[in-house]
Amino acid sequence: MMRFARGDGAAFEVLYRRHEARVFRFLLRTLRDDAGANDVMQEVWFAVARGADRYTPTAKFTTWLFTIAHHRMVDAIRARRRRR
Repeated sequence: MMRFARGDGAAFEVLYRRHEARVFRFLLRTLRDDAGANDVMQEVWFAVARGADRYTPTAKFTTWLFTIAHHRMVDAIRARRRRR
């Protein structure tokens, strides 16, 4: 993540490939909807890219990543409830 924060675009691709399946399974387990999980997945990785300059390695990258995923998933659940 630190390499990506310094401007190495290839580092983002490595992060994505390394963690995409776990994040998707995490989202799918709760959302129970492929399309919804894919939408939230995109939001998660956009948030990672936007927040790269604010990332500080005080914890493991996966802790930070899954915290973002959890927050985006909760937002999606709340939005889904409002639409009903």
